[in-house]
Amino acid sequence: MSIYSTLIIKNLGGFSEAEAILLSIPYNIISIILIFMTIYFNNRFREYGYIATICCVITLIGLLLLISLPKGHPIIIGLFLANIGPQYSIITTLISVNTSGYTKKTFYTSMGVVSRCLGDFVGPLLMNENQFPRYTNAMITFIITTCISALLFLYIRKSYVRDNRYRRIQLSFKANRYVKKYINITDKENLHFVYHP
Repeated sequence: MSIYSTLIIKNLGGFSEAEAILLSIPYNIISIILIFMTIYFNNRFREYGYIATICCVITLIGLLLLISLPKGHPIIIGLFLANIGPQYSIITTLISVNTSGYTKKTFYTSMGVVSRCLGDFVGPLLMNENQFPRYTNAMITFIITTCISALLFLYIRKSYVRDNRYRRIQLSFKANRYVKKYINITDKENLHFVYHP
């Protein structure tokens, strides 16, 4: 969405080209504020899955405003809310706190970057000129993928909670089991590894 923010501001908001470029500055500032708010709430509540789902809902509201509001200045509110920066920061956080082992973290982080790049590549292909200025197919695809992302965040949280419950039960039966810190085992095998949902 950030790639096309000036185009959307100009064509749907009814602003001039210079105003659209200037209004992309608050868009990026709001993105930074949302990311910092996400970081704050993650540190405060330690509920990554729920916070990511809330961020997806905020993005969904912004997308629905972009599709439903008539052309004019209020449409810029939808653009400011249709932001995926907070979700991406939570994805990188989930990878770093829920994966043990340098190689595994590096692999998952690189897969996250590749997925983001793939989305940035496919996004412009959905922007058909005959659907100008709303780009309905692109917006509908963005809405669908945002809903899928919210459901996946909830699923990941549920699976982490389930795995942590299983680990607590297993550790209660093996209370005196000692695991060396640097044994070459995965986070799935290490019962002392706790996932952060």
